[in-house]
Formats: sequence, C-alpha cells, structure tokens
Amino acid sequence: MRSILSVILLAIATLSYSQTPPSNYSMSPYSGPWTGEEAGHLLRRTLFGPTRPQILNSIAIGMDSTVEQLLVATPWTDFPLVYQDVDSNAAIGTSWVSATYPPTNKGGVNNTRLRSLAAWKMKKMMEETSTIAQKMDVFWHNHFAVSQPSDARTFYDYFELIRSHTLGNFKTLVKEMTIQPAMLQFLNGEDNVSNDPNENYSRELLELYSIGKGIEIATGDYSRYTEQDVTEGARILTGYSNVGIRSETIADPYSVFDPVKHDNTPKTLSYHFGGATIMPNGITEYEDYIDTIFAQPDFASFICESIYHFFVSNDITPTVQNQVISEMANTLVSNNFEIRPVMLQLLKSQHFYDVALRGCLLKSPMDFLFSIYNSIEAQVNFNQVSDYKILYKIHYDARQFGMNILEPPSVAGWPAYYQAPAFSRYWLSAVYLQKRYAMIDAKILGNGYNADGNVFEIDGVSLLNTLTNPYDANAVLDDLFEIFLSIDVSQSDRTMLLDILTDGLPIFEWTVLYNDYLLDPVTYGVDINNQITNTIAAIFKLYIFQTL
Repeated sequence: MRSILSVILLAIATLSYSQTPPSNYSMSPYSGPWTGEEAGHLLRRTLFGPTRPQILNSIAIGMDSTVEQLLVATPWTDFPLVYQDVDSNAAIGTSWVSATYPPTNKGGVNNTRLRSLAAWKMKKMMEETSTIAQKMDVFWHNHFAVSQPSDARTFYDYFELIRSHTLGNFKTLVKEMTIQPAMLQFLNGEDNVSNDPNENYSRELLELYSIGKGIEIATGDYSRYTEQDVTEGARILTGYSNVGIRSETIADPYSVFDPVKHDNTPKTLSYHFGGATIMPNGITEYEDYIDTIFAQPDFASFICESIYHFFVSNDITPTVQNQVISEMANTLVSNNFEIRPVMLQLLKSQHFYDVALRGCLLKSPMDFLFSIYNSIEAQVNFNQVSDYKILYKIHYDARQFGMNILEPPSVAGWPAYYQAPAFSRYWLSAVYLQKRYAMIDAKILGNGYNADGNVFEIDGVSLLNTLTNPYDANAVLDDLFEIFLSIDVSQSDRTMLLDILTDGLPIFEWTVLYNDYLLDPVTYGVDINNQITNTIAAIFKLYIFQTL
C-alpha cells in the first residue's frame, strides 16, 4: 500500500503544473471530433458522475444539444425530512423547513435538522444527475461560504436562494445574499449598527464575493479597493437584523431593516470607485453600493476566474487571463451579469476541449463518491428513515475526505478552489487518499452502507449487463474506462485490471463464465459479481480515477 500511495502522491504533486499546457485558447465554438472522450470530459466537469447512457446520448445528440440540456436549473420540488425522533415540532417523515422550535432542547433539535439537511443534500446529489445544477450549487456554496448556523431553517433558505439563482443574475444573487439570514448571522451583519459598525461582511463582500482583493500596492490599498471602502461599506450595510431565529412561534426566519440602527449619512468611496458618494437611501442603500461595485471595469474577471478554477483548470496563466478570462468577463458584462451565457460560452469553447485540460483537476470528495455511485446508477431506495441514515453516512465519508458540505473550513470556502499553488491537490493528501482507499475496501469490496438491516451496495452484475459486449473481457474494460476515467489507462494498468477481471485465467475463460452465468445465475452469479466488483474497485484505486 505504501508504495502505491507514494507513486500516486508523486503524480498528484506534479499534476497540472508539469503537464503540457493547452494549445488552444480560443473561446470560439468547438467544432472538432465529438466522441466519448469529449462527451465524457464535458459531463464529468458538469455532473457528479455521468452514466454510460448519458455519455452515449451526448455522443448521439452532439455538443450543442448536450450543453443546452445541461444548462437547466429547476427549483426543488421536495424538502429535507425529519428522520430522528428528537424534534417534537416536526414528526418523522415530515419537513422541518417551516417548523417552529420547541421551548426546550433547541440545540439538539437544530442538530437533527442539520443532519437531515446533510442527508437531503446527498439525496439531491443522487437524484439530480442530468443538469449542471448540483455542480453550480456547490460552486456558489463555496463562493458564498456559510457554515452551520444556529437555525437550520435559515440554512435551507440559503441553499434555496443559491438554487433560485444557479445560472441566473450574479448581481441579484449578491444583493439577496447580503441580507439573507444565515449570511447575516455568519458574518455578523446582524450586529452591524450605526454606533458600532462591524466590517466582517463589508470586507468579504469586496474581497471574496464581488470584485476580489487584487494585489496590495500600498498599505490598505489592494489595487481594487482600499480599507476606506471596507469602512464605508460597513456603514452602508448597517441596520439589518434577523427575526425568528429558533423561534417558538415564527415559522420562517427573515431579515428586517431598522432605520434607527442605520448610518444615515453620505459615504464616500476610494479612488478605485472614482470617489463615488453613496447617498442615504434607507432600506435600498446597500443595493446602490453593490451597483457601484458592479460598475467597476475589473469586476467581472474575478468571478470568471473562480468559474475557470472550478470547471476548467487550476492554472490561470497570463495567456488564459488575456484570452479566456477576458472573453468570459466581456460576456458576463454584455449580458447584464447573467451567468448562463458565460457557462454556455465556456462549455462550448475550443479551449474547454483542449486535450491538455482533461484530467488536470483532482476530484473533490463529492466527485469521488458520486462518480462511483451515480455512474453505476446506484440509488438509495429503501424507506425514508433508512435512506436518510445511509445518506448521512455518505455525507460522513465526504467529511472524512475533507469536504463537509455544510461546513466550509473558512469564509473563503474550501482551499482546493482558491489556495495557490496547490489548489485541487488539497483533496488528496496521504491521509485523505488512504481514507478513500479504506472506503473502497469497506463499502465497495466490503459490506456497503447498512441502516436498519438495509444494505446499500453496488451491483456489479447489473452494471456488467448494460455494457456493449459483456462476453468480451477487453470490451468490458473499454466500457468501464469510458465510464470512469478521464484520461487513458496505461498498458500495465490495463494488464493488471484484465488479470483481476479474468481471475488470472486465460481471456476466453471470462466468456465461458459469462455464458455459464446466463444459463445459471444462481450458481455463477457470485463468482462473476466478485470478479467485476474487484475490477471496478481496482479502477477506483487508480491514480487516474482521482482526476477529473
């Protein structure tokens, strides 16, 4: 195990930074070959685990139609449900998102609601597998990082806000996020009053959520804004607070504006904003400020860089900045800050399909887990309580791999999406990689996820029976590689996997075994399932499976 880890970690250490750079930086529409390689690349970057039928369908309908189908974001039609008998105000099997809090044990109730939310988020990862919506939800959650609030209802509302603007207007999302209850609580916006301004949200609004920090060119001057703008922004944002947090009577917490707590004087911004003065405007003054931020010439490049890091590559070179990011930024501005046109341009561009960009990212824990279960089309489908218990265990594994979907490690999100020079290599430290291997051993080769006697595990034979030619061992491997791998497998790894699939016997013996299985599934089903499952598990332990 140690030698395998050493090889993989060495490969990870050089990932993306020693590879051949892209040769095509054009944002013009891609018109090259459209095979399983191109379709698989697009779907892996936009979905949490594409299936073989999805890849084949994409090949059949072409790039344009695939991208159009991906860029759909629908509202949720269900809610997280109670699955633990702790919440006296919401029964098992009912939703808690508009349930008041009981007079006692509010902390315990909130914890169970957060666990329900985590399980429900995993459920959506498994259910919403045909559009980019889930990937965009994680992107926005990382961008506007909020951790577990004291009232789970505000967290659900936060995720619902993100979903409502998944591919929508960025400026509108920033405005609504500014006064969203979970965000107001997380960055002390509800404590920001005229006689004691709190600068937490004001700073992050500039540094992380909108224009970006830039390079410090003088003390307190970050080339895109100054400390003066942080201070004045805090004054602009005074006066908002939350109502109904953990309330025993209010079903849906909300934010309110109190003019008495608002600084009702003019605020003057720095030279980076042309010395603009934001005049007193009560409840909508913060919107005037955000409009001013969005009017800055450097504004659009920051969010486009974040999109590029998340969906394309860690490596933003001067050439990428000048030829790719600049085009994306122009598209964002010319479309009044709508995100969908930017994603449409990016996902159809020649640059996106450059061979050098395939496999240049490392999978997040969510990509790792769901590129296993979603790609195999495995569904948790027992009963609501058992399903939520299993889904929460999947969430727990993601936490062990470094990604608690309800708790980004800082206000900046997960380091893998912003921290140079490592970026996505943060996902695969030696500890995290060992934990991924342990999960494969325990859940894929072992006994799966168990709740109340219900076992969620992969069915290797079911997957095998969907492949092009299950009788042919080499054809089986080819299909598995198309489903699971972003880049070509080496000949030595192929030989190793073929040996696992055939159990060390001559290749023709696989055909014999499969025919025997078809004639007598009871007698031969266990053997063939073990061999295909062992092969899949070995694929999951390949270095290239960890890439995206």
